[in-house]
Amino acid sequence: MGQPAKQQKPAAAKRSRCPLSLHRTGQWYKKIHGKFYYFGKDKEAAVRAYEEQVTYLHTGTGAAPASMNTLTLRICAWKR
Repeated sequence: MGQPAKQQKPAAAKRSRCPLSLHRTGQWYKKIHGKFYYFGKDKEAAVRAYEEQVTYLHTGTGAAPASMNTLTLRICAWKR
């Protein structure tokens, strides 16, 4: 008898290059400096919103100005 055949380990899953994580509520979010920032349910739109605000969020100056903050624009349009 020969030696037993070696079992191969399954290939590790490749990590997504998306900077955001999916919350159990279905929203895409990012934890920055201990705070959670939510960017919506649509992945592409959430990534775009994150990329617009990334420098403001990581420098600690808060969210982007209202002209760039799409969530603020949506809320203002909704309250009219």
